Amino acid sequence: STGFKVKKFITKDAVVFPIDVDFAREVTANDEEEVSEPGVKKVRRTLFSRMNPYPQKKIMTFNKHVKDFLFHVNYADLDYLGEKEVSWLGTNNITSVEVKGVKEALDSNTGDNIETKGVKAHFALDDSGVLTCTNVESVFEKTISVEEQEKREKEWKDATDGIDWSKLGENIKSFFGTDEQNADGKAEDEDKSEEKKDEKSGEGKKEEKVKDEKDKKDKEKKDDKDKKEKKEKEKPKEPKKPKVETVKVDLSTEGSRNDIRTLEGESFEVSKTKLDALAKADEDRIAVEAALNEVQGYSVDLLDKLEDEEFQSASTDEEREKLSGECSAVSDWLDEEAGVHTPVEEFQAKLKVLKEMAAPVMARL
Repeated sequence: STGFKVKKFITKDAVVFPIDVDFAREVTANDEEEVSEPGVKKVRRTLFSRMNPYPQKKIMTFNKHVKDFLFHVNYADLDYLGEKEVSWLGTNNITSVEVKGVKEALDSNTGDNIETKGVKAHFALDDSGVLTCTNVESVFEKTISVEEQEKREKEWKDATDGIDWSKLGENIKSFFGTDEQNADGKAEDEDKSEEKKDEKSGEGKKEEKVKDEKDKKDKEKKDDKDKKEKKEKEKPKEPKKPKVETVKVDLSTEGSRNDIRTLEGESFEVSKTKLDALAKADEDRIAVEAALNEVQGYSVDLLDKLEDEEFQSASTDEEREKLSGECSAVSDWLDEEAGVHTPVEEFQAKLKVLKEMAAPVMARL
């Protein structure tokens, strides 16, 4: 075969342990629930099923909650694991979140034109597989009547009455050029076309024909546009309809994590010191690699130039011999002595010597 095709190989992280949300809500006898007296109903909902890909974000809606409540995020459906594997997880409870401010949000959004859409909790499973409840909010839908819409339009009109829109139009017009300037430009074009006609009558007739055809097409387009505008004007205006707006109220939350042990005090400082040291090591490694590449690249490039006719004509045999010897010495040093632990200053010193030796010849090129 003269060629081959590389197929895409895609890998994704997936949820190994299913995650559910457990919560309880009050149930009254009037609700459509199988209860004979007021009580509490326990609810369990799946948040992330097994093999769901991540990173991923999800929203869960809690309906019929009229006051502060608590929900628990747990590992669930672990029957496929053995007892030993389950014990490695530790506690099944990942986090517990208490939602506050539900009643206050409901009280501040009451009315015949407002409908509650429940409490929505936003969850994020990040690249590391760590689950976080990022935000909780109460959501309402408010129906704006036609009268309210007209009132808002009137208020907007009253607020913008003092603005001189004509001046704004004139400023835009002057920025792009006036009609008079366009007319002068057209007149100049016509004068030039007349001169060309006198010189080459054949070409002038051809241009005139093309122009006539263009004008004809422009006229047809304008007529079509006028017809469309006329139809739009004649078309009866549709009556305004009530508009629905979404209102969101952020709720406060308090939570505790059980899946990740938070670092505090001395253990936090020790871990931070380790991370800082690793970051510094990465920075030093990158700096050394960049300095090594720069010296090596300049040395190889200089050796190539020694064979160039233009470089040879601008240099003496003695200069080329010295440069060749220094390049060879640098190459041997890079191969035998230099490494990841070599200070950046040594690479910079070698590069400086090469540039100073090559500078007189480079100046003559």
